[in-house]
Amino acid sequence: MLEETGYVSRDWKLWQTINPVGKIIWTIYTYIARDCLYWQPPRLDAGEKITTKLISFDEFLDLADEPDFYEKELKNFMWQARSDKKEYKKLHKVLFKK
Repeated sequence: MLEETGYVSRDWKLWQTINPVGKIIWTIYTYIARDCLYWQPPRLDAGEKITTKLISFDEFLDLADEPDFYEKELKNFMWQARSDKKEYKKLHKVLFKK
C-alpha cells in the first residue's frame, strides 16, 4: 500500500477469502486497512498511472456501477449495501469499525 499510494496503516484486517475457480488453487484475499495516514509520495513503477482520491462511503458504493471497476468480487457487497440499510450498516462497520 505504501508503494502504490503513499499511505500506511497499523490496523489491518483480513475481511474475506474467496476461491473463485474450482479446479485450481487461486485464492483472493481482501484486506481492509483502517485509519490510514499519508506517509510519503507513491513510488510507482514505470508505466503505472495511479491516482489516490479520498471519497465518501456512498461514492465508494457507486463505483460498483462503473464499467472499469476492477474488483468484481466486491461488486455484490457494494450493490447489497446500496439496496439494503442493514447491509449498508454492516459493510460500513466492517470498513470503519466505529
